[in-house]
Amino acid sequence: MDYKKHQIQCKHRPVSCVHTGCLEAASFKEFNAHILQCQFRSECCEFRGCNKMVQCRELKRHMDQCEWRLHNCNCKGCGDLVPHWQLYTHQRQCQFRLEPCGLKDCEQLVPFLDHQQHMEQCQFRLVRCPGGKCEALPPQLRCAWYTLSIHGPHCRI
Repeated sequence: MDYKKHQIQCKHRPVSCVHTGCLEAASFKEFNAHILQCQFRSECCEFRGCNKMVQCRELKRHMDQCEWRLHNCNCKGCGDLVPHWQLYTHQRQCQFRLEPCGLKDCEQLVPFLDHQQHMEQCQFRLVRCPGGKCEALPPQLRCAWYTLSIHGPHCRI
């Protein structure tokens, strides 16, 4: 066998890696093994929606920062898995987000989902005295409307 033919067919001849940035040269015999484990080979991000190709040596860092990585909504009762880039918007619109009651003197935080029910039952909501005028209250508090916390214990109607 002549030398040129041997150089072309030799299993120990050096072959340069095809991945951008890799300067390694493996023997032809070990080339396939190197290609499969080369840290410069590109792989697709695993997060649904991302589809970005990343070199293996950068994949962990990318996945830790990927805008498509999933987070659990931290609103009690929700449990939705949301991509990182949508988390802020989701939590501001989540049916389980906590909202203040909004009535004077009520400091309770209520899930948005239950807000209407809370407003209908809150002890600080305004109610009309069934008699139209409640004599049990001192004169400075007498009017047609009272909060249940003031009206309830004093009403004799």
